[in-house]
Amino acid sequence: VALNVISGGRVNTSTLGSGNAGEILVTTGTLLLDGQEYAGSTGIFSTANAFTDKDGVFIFSTGNGGSINIRVAGDAQIVQSASVGSNTFSSGDGGSVTLDVAGHLKLINSGLISATTWASGNAGSVAVTAGMLTIDDKGKGGTAGIDSSSLSISGDTKLGNTGQVSVTVAGDALLTHGGIIQSSSQANFATATDPKGQPVAGSGSLVGNIKLVVGGELRVEENAGLSTTTAGTSNSGNIGIQVGGNMTIVDALIA
Repeated sequence: VALNVISGGRVNTSTLGSGNAGEILVTTGTLLLDGQEYAGSTGIFSTANAFTDKDGVFIFSTGNGGSINIRVAGDAQIVQSASVGSNTFSSGDGGSVTLDVAGHLKLINSGLISATTWASGNAGSVAVTAGMLTIDDKGKGGTAGIDSSSLSISGDTKLGNTGQVSVTVAGDALLTHGGIIQSSSQANFATATDPKGQPVAGSGSLVGNIKLVVGGELRVEENAGLSTTTAGTSNSGNIGIQVGGNMTIVDALIA
């Protein structure tokens, strides 16, 4: 049995109110999420939404996003700007993302697994297990990888925390051509102001830790990397790496 979501196809739950978004559970033999450079979004999502009223003021929901659980008996490919994402644009928390792939998981050309907060709600955790892992952005300058992040869009300096990122690979793992595993917080400096109307740095959020366990060899190359970063006043998270075989870093960053 195969699940193919292609060129604008979406599996989605969301909330715009006080109720929580529904959970998503997918069990399949193989998985293909392929955006095919579609201008909109393609993939599997759960979102706690916000909207703007007639005066352009953000109205935030208070419900939480739903969790996403995907189990794949064989291989999985998330390619060409497709994604699996839990997002919160509200005071409600985003749901967790869990992806369990028995075979080879490939994130190619801006293929992304993410949990993101754009407001005061906390981002969910991201947990990925795979038999083998390849993250390859093909040098496109996009974001291919596994990510938990926070970014303010409302002008509010209060940001939710990013989630923990856990990646476990039974065999070999390759990050190349800009592929990433990251947890980051970015304040919206342009719109955050103090009572006198002066720009201020956002308070930032607690940035989750990254844990990477690889049973075989780990190779990080060609501008790929693992990182935890913060643009606010909070500390960035820790990075823990455990490798059973050789670990090779060439023209890449772990920071």
